[in-house]
Amino acid sequence: MVADTLIATIAILIGGYMLADGVHVMLRGRYLGTVRPGPWRLVFEALKINVFRLGPLFVAYGLLWLGLAGFAIVVGTPKLVAAALALLTLWYLPFGTALALGVLTISLFPSG
Repeated sequence: MVADTLIATIAILIGGYMLADGVHVMLRGRYLGTVRPGPWRLVFEALKINVFRLGPLFVAYGLLWLGLAGFAIVVGTPKLVAAALALLTLWYLPFGTALALGVLTISLFPSG
């Protein structure tokens, strides 16, 4: 129960921010916060991907995280799904990485 609540809380934080960030970049052409995106941009720039065209990816990630949160609240956390989504979010330095590591830890090493 505590693990589900923690995962749901973290999922709402990550999902809400990624959804807002994705919508914002699609509407305004820039991300929330500073003019230059965070260190996560280096991953995409190394792959020659324009980070300002990733709005739909951020929206999709945000919706997946929010879906996980809803699922965790209503029926409990599917630990394997939570761990997989967390692994797929590790690129989102530093904010998403830290929170995703929390979800990964809770999912893979449940207490009790």
